[in-house]
Amino acid sequence: MKPTHGQAQGWGLKGQDGFSVVELLVMIAVLALLAALLLPSFSRVRSASRQIACSIQLKRIDDGLSKHAEDFDHRYAIAGGLVAWGQVDPTTHKPSWMRQVEPYVSGMGVFSGCAAYPVPSEFHYFLGARGAYIDAGQKFAAVDRQKVRFPSAFVVTGDNNFSPFEILGETQDADKDDYTFMTQVFSRDDTHWSPQHSGMLNTAFADGHVAVFDRSDNDRMTYRYDTMSAY
Repeated sequence: MKPTHGQAQGWGLKGQDGFSVVELLVMIAVLALLAALLLPSFSRVRSASRQIACSIQLKRIDDGLSKHAEDFDHRYAIAGGLVAWGQVDPTTHKPSWMRQVEPYVSGMGVFSGCAAYPVPSEFHYFLGARGAYIDAGQKFAAVDRQKVRFPSAFVVTGDNNFSPFEILGETQDADKDDYTFMTQVFSRDDTHWSPQHSGMLNTAFADGHVAVFDRSDNDRMTYRYDTMSAY
């Protein structure tokens, strides 16, 4: 049956149960506008959730280091040089600090717990060992928890953004530490990528708490045993 005069013909007019092309385009434009408005919010929520998940992993590592100290005369795990997961350091005669702590954190997966880490690696965190290194006369040494004067400020572990640790094609370092390297820098430079949590980095402390920072805070962070000291 041919359509009578006044009935919908083609796509330019609205039928009894449909939308015209103009109305459809208006709806698409409105949805696109809403998506553009909401996308930054979704991105912020995702970034915040990644930062929180990462901080939970750091808390587990911090607790693992504390349990290690309970079993080893108040000493945390010791770091050496570049040590792969299954290797032993020739100077300390110990595996990587992560391997030493692994029995206390129920699996190595905790060490790759930063979803925002920008480089393919299984090992995302560093061990705060600078205080022990200086105290031992610039030699590899385990942190002695009894010597920590400011436990709420003493950096035990945290997000790493020191890029030379991650050289594609080389052995992955399961023994990242801050003996001689600045492992947390809050701006991009030749040896550091931009802090992975929207300009922020998670840090765990000797008293067991974890906090996120957007800058180095000399009133709340120290890398030495008995003084409030930045790198």
